Amino acid sequence: MKRLVFRGVKRLNSSTPGIKRNIGIRYGLLVLPAFACVCFQLHELHHEILIHFAPTPPINSLVADLTNSFSPLVSKQEVTPSASSRSEDEADSIVRRAYERTYAKILPCGEDVSGEDCIMQTRTLFKPPPRNDVDDDKFIQAVHPASSIPWWFQTLLRDIPESGIYGGWHYFNTANPLMEFCSIEKVGTTEWRKIFCLLNNDRNHANCKIQREREDDDSYDCWTQCEHRQVEEGSLPPNAPKAVIIRDPLERLLSAYLNKCYDERYRLIEKHCEPNMIFGGQYNETEMLNHVKDSDQQLFAAYLDVMPLKWNLHFIPQAFACDLYRNIHRYNFVGKMDVNFMTDLNRMANQFGGPLPNVLDSFFGYKNYTKSESHHVNVGSYRDHATRAPKKVARFYTPNSLRRALEYVSIDYVMLDLEVPEWAREMLRKDDAV
Repeated sequence: MKRLVFRGVKRLNSSTPGIKRNIGIRYGLLVLPAFACVCFQLHELHHEILIHFAPTPPINSLVADLTNSFSPLVSKQEVTPSASSRSEDEADSIVRRAYERTYAKILPCGEDVSGEDCIMQTRTLFKPPPRNDVDDDKFIQAVHPASSIPWWFQTLLRDIPESGIYGGWHYFNTANPLMEFCSIEKVGTTEWRKIFCLLNNDRNHANCKIQREREDDDSYDCWTQCEHRQVEEGSLPPNAPKAVIIRDPLERLLSAYLNKCYDERYRLIEKHCEPNMIFGGQYNETEMLNHVKDSDQQLFAAYLDVMPLKWNLHFIPQAFACDLYRNIHRYNFVGKMDVNFMTDLNRMANQFGGPLPNVLDSFFGYKNYTKSESHHVNVGSYRDHATRAPKKVARFYTPNSLRRALEYVSIDYVMLDLEVPEWAREMLRKDDAV
């Protein structure tokens, strides 16, 4: 039926030039009413096809529900500005509009549905049909849900399930003190791995050095082999208190780039600077990066433009780790790796108690900072393993690359209740003033 309808349309369209050649101009007045009739019939046929081949009611109802019901936290978030859009800060406007066009359309799921299964439902909804299946039906393409989202969100939905973001290594726990901890890439994972090894009395790593003494120190490899970041399965009660440390998304994104791309040692060995066919090798051997590789800002901007072709685990928004965008409201402790990080560590130590205060202090030295007047220190700027991203934002970000980055991480600012940092707002304000 579908093919016959479109063939009929093609025949009508292809016959028109022949008609125009065979009739004379002197018959123009007689042909115009007939031609108008044909156009009207084509319009009606077009309208009928759109109705007949529109998405099935279940798809329509799902798309309609996207604007009304989201995950439990979305209903609590105010993503629409209360004041006029003219008074809305540009950074907030970018976050709001990007979120509404992308992450707000993630389908809601029941509590019994795993994070991976939940995101798969959304991926299925927005997966465009193969070109061969569409054939000549351009109308179906126009109304398919995939046409309503940007391409980078399409590839994110494609890559998330296989990225490792749902891997069990994101979950640390300990019985003393009783706690479940969500570990997120580029949010101090290296340090938290060591902390939970000590809390769980990992004897094989009792001699691992807490701090690296020199660049070739093998203490990092010593800690990565820790097998006791979790206690025995089933030994913790189901209601164990949960804790998580989150980070400013823009600084985290830059930190991932500095560690996995800018640092050639890690880029060549780990292959996390994807897509590897463009960024995974030595820059001086890649012709595609000529004329941009010698500028930190241009190279970072190029990476942000190309990165969504293959989303890597370290660059996926942290809201997807441990399913935080669905259940962060269930966490008993939420700290931030920012200028108040030491204060948050002190709060965490006091809340959970046991051996945690001493273990945290052995790695972060938070007690001296909280006692002194200069306790506002961004941990990303001074730790041995840190990329010092907070101090490098002006060196790598431009106003345009910042706008692109804000779109990618908009879900973190909305769902994790984070504020866009002032340096980012100021960068955009200065750019608008030029």
